[in-house]
Amino acid sequence: MRSFEQIYRRIGNLKIAFTIVLLCTCILALWETTTLRELNSYITETLQLVNQIILNPENPFLIEKLRERIQKGRFERTTTLAPPESETLFTSRDALRSFAQYLQNLRTKEINHVTQIIFWVLGFSLFLLAGEFVFSRILLKTIRAERFRTQNLLKILEDISRFKNIQLPDPVFKEETSSLEWAKQIQNNTDLVRIFSTLPLTATIEDFIHEIGKQLARVLPFHRFSLAFIDEEAKKITAETAYFTDPSIPMFLKPGFTQAITETSLNEMLQKGVPYRIIHNLEDRKDSESTKLLLQEGMKSNLTVPIFLDTRCIGFMFLSSKETPIYTDTHGELFCFICKLLEKQVFYSYLIQEAVSQFGGGFVNLVEFKDNETGNHVKRVAWYARLLAEKIDLHPKQIRIIYQFSPLHDIGKVAIPDRILQKPGPLSPEEWEIMKRHVTYGEQVLGKLIDQNPKGSLYAQSLTSALHMIADHHERWDGTGYPRGKKNEEISLEGRILSLADTFDALTTVRPYKPAFSFEQSLRILEQNKERQFDPHLVDVFISLRKEIEHIYENLKD
Repeated sequence: MRSFEQIYRRIGNLKIAFTIVLLCTCILALWETTTLRELNSYITETLQLVNQIILNPENPFLIEKLRERIQKGRFERTTTLAPPESETLFTSRDALRSFAQYLQNLRTKEINHVTQIIFWVLGFSLFLLAGEFVFSRILLKTIRAERFRTQNLLKILEDISRFKNIQLPDPVFKEETSSLEWAKQIQNNTDLVRIFSTLPLTATIEDFIHEIGKQLARVLPFHRFSLAFIDEEAKKITAETAYFTDPSIPMFLKPGFTQAITETSLNEMLQKGVPYRIIHNLEDRKDSESTKLLLQEGMKSNLTVPIFLDTRCIGFMFLSSKETPIYTDTHGELFCFICKLLEKQVFYSYLIQEAVSQFGGGFVNLVEFKDNETGNHVKRVAWYARLLAEKIDLHPKQIRIIYQFSPLHDIGKVAIPDRILQKPGPLSPEEWEIMKRHVTYGEQVLGKLIDQNPKGSLYAQSLTSALHMIADHHERWDGTGYPRGKKNEEISLEGRILSLADTFDALTTVRPYKPAFSFEQSLRILEQNKERQFDPHLVDVFISLRKEIEHIYENLKD
């Protein structure tokens, strides 16, 4: 905004200066033309008088009139350029003829002089007009560019305010709108298109960030747009997924990254109560683990705005760029305004995401009451599955669903009799057939929940993926698994991932029918059973994650 105003003022000043110069040259040309006209009239009258004297040299009246005309002369240039022997002029015809020739030469000289002035004035005028045209074109292009940018900006900002069920506080709206008055002056009649209203309140965090990121890219400069939520009880901040304007940029600061808020500069930002924060050089903040990851992605500058629900900070929105310096106070005010409009939308998506997670956790607790498996078992399986899903570059939304719903894979065990489920020794063939039914029971439970939710809703999407994990986690790559004997890629990807994670954890823990295998033994068993029980590609990927897997194995032991 400020740069546009400066351009506008400078071009306006240049146009005024050019106009003044043009007027001055026109006045000069007009004055010279008037002078020439008067001089020509004087010379014509004088020549007539000289000719009369030549024809009638004895007429004293004519001679006296010529004498007075020369001596008193109307023009300084005429008297100063008069022949020095002026007295001879009145007694000699030759002198009179010479004076007549002198006057004619003077007139010719003045005509040439004025012609040159008019020529230069016209040339300079054309130059000034060309300059006026060029500057006008520059100004017009600038206005059009600002008009286009403003049109996109106003569409986004005014459409956000039309979210259903979101009431914007008038003071906030007026305060922020005042900073955009310059935009309103250029673009008063904008066709309002519902940009954000198409995003339902039940959208996942991933969908929300992706859709908002696409629109923000039209009005704000960034390469990375992301969101993080604060866990007040744990005093930690957890990163959500990010939107990149260039999909080829690698993601190092991944969803789920958690850091104590006291270890970041965000805590200081909240204490100071600033509406936004600009970091021009992330290299200066290398002490923060999250900043180190951003630097690995190639980011150099950052713009941060806190998200509030009433007076409580629930998280932050971030814009990061590979360029520096790039962010100004104008960007900060605009991003702050947009974030204020999106606060409730963000919180609704977060609440729904947490509700889905709590829903899954409730079923897991129910299974734990009946099964001997510990809570750490489902945590380890969830983390193994998440690592594997991240490594094969699944969509962040799919990674979240696998992580949140993998603990539900044995939900059908609630329908298995306790005498079988808690039997300390090996199961008989008949008991094993009953145990295998837990997959079908789990499918039935999830199937009913899916039928009760609208198609396309968040619950339906998440539960469908959960259903795949329940149905397929006991299928085998060679087709000898249960309940349907699927093989190869007939088995859902979620099912293949969970099968590998669940089996590995079963190998490393004590079961009624077997002792626990060591970490290395368990990896070898996976390697031996790829292409028979497991997807061979997933086994290779899982083994390549040895360090990360071992970290989970050691930290979540029973």
